Amino acid sequence: MRLRLGPLILAGAILLKFGTDCGFVTPRFAVRTPRVHARAEPEFVSSMVNAASMSLPSMANFNTGIISSLFVAVLPAIIVEIILRPDFQQFLTDVGLRVPIGSRDYVAGSDKSIKVQRAFDIESWQEHRKNPDRYVSTLRNLLGNSTMLNRLQGPLFVLNIISAIVLFYSTELVPQGFPSIVLPLLPFTLSSFALGLLITFRVNTANERYVLGRNKWGKMLNICRSLVHQGMLWSKDAEKGKDFARWVAAFPAALMCHLRDPRSHDLKEELLAAAGPMETACEDGRGFTEEDVEDVINRPVGLNPGHYVLLRIREKMMGLQCSLPQRLRMEFNVDALFDEIGGCENIAATPIPLGYTKHTSRFLLLWLGLLPFALEGDLGFGLVFSQQLLAFALLGIEDIGIQLEEPFSVLPLKRIVGKICLEAQMVRQRSEIADVRAEYKPKGGNLQ
Repeated sequence: MRLRLGPLILAGAILLKFGTDCGFVTPRFAVRTPRVHARAEPEFVSSMVNAASMSLPSMANFNTGIISSLFVAVLPAIIVEIILRPDFQQFLTDVGLRVPIGSRDYVAGSDKSIKVQRAFDIESWQEHRKNPDRYVSTLRNLLGNSTMLNRLQGPLFVLNIISAIVLFYSTELVPQGFPSIVLPLLPFTLSSFALGLLITFRVNTANERYVLGRNKWGKMLNICRSLVHQGMLWSKDAEKGKDFARWVAAFPAALMCHLRDPRSHDLKEELLAAAGPMETACEDGRGFTEEDVEDVINRPVGLNPGHYVLLRIREKMMGLQCSLPQRLRMEFNVDALFDEIGGCENIAATPIPLGYTKHTSRFLLLWLGLLPFALEGDLGFGLVFSQQLLAFALLGIEDIGIQLEEPFSVLPLKRIVGKICLEAQMVRQRSEIADVRAEYKPKGGNLQ
């Protein structure tokens, strides 16, 4: 059950005042200094005991102005909690301020909180760099379409509670005689440089993995294009060339299912969809038969779908009866696909060293959790809001690195696979290929 920060603080304040007014604690007035600074452990303990016995009864003087100020201080956190409620998010969707959840592709297992990256077109790039609309759109989408707040809601809520407790303690309990707990700002200033380096290296390394994964899929896209053309043009049997092209188009679909969470895609559906769009398919554009699909699903144990499809591609290639130079070229392309499979599996199986990731997260949360004790004296009632902004900025940077670290879940692989399948379908249906094949006569006889 999701807790709420605003009602929790207000309820605590009301209970304190109600218990005092009802006489559960008998007031005992005594002269005391406004602040007690503990310098040693015995003095700190005695100060706490003395303050508890002398100050709690004076909660009858709990100022309504203090309550109002505390409420204003935690109001930003309350607003964020209200906006993140499912019913309010649905309201934003109904009025057109939020994109419906079903219109975007989300990473499996992320509870619809991590979006798969969109593949940009010309219109998307124009919107992406448009000034000043992109600033307005970014700020407007922060509380509507952004999923980062949903992912960071838990740690932000805990940090807001810490800052609110520090604010309440400093503004109400310290004047009643409780010892002041203040941390110097210098350690945070000195450690901020190291924290910034940790987070920056974390994100840069994750981005390198993302770019490497995208480059590998871009290379596989080009190799598949080449293999489809080669099979269709170099095969002595047109039907065998088309069959070869179908298996080539099925390779990226099978590999996508292997690299992603099994809940993301159904292997059978993806293999059937590898034929290309149904609205553009004719007789030669058809894809896998049910037997072909079952062949991949019931593959030998130990072979992943992408590996097994490549094995079948190599078998189909031997039946094309191409010349020796042509076959060597196709073998080179198939070997390149095997290399890319290995590279993708290495990325998926090897995260950034866990010790580095854990240390960065612990350092960041500890730094943010102790920061209110150093900033309260300077910020006052602006502490909670400042803590919320700073925590959102730093935790958001670290969250970006977590998303990019495993690139195959957030890359638009579905779009890449669809592009390969559509192009292979168009090549299979191209009637001019038959004319080119009929006119093609290698010089010097058969080179096989």
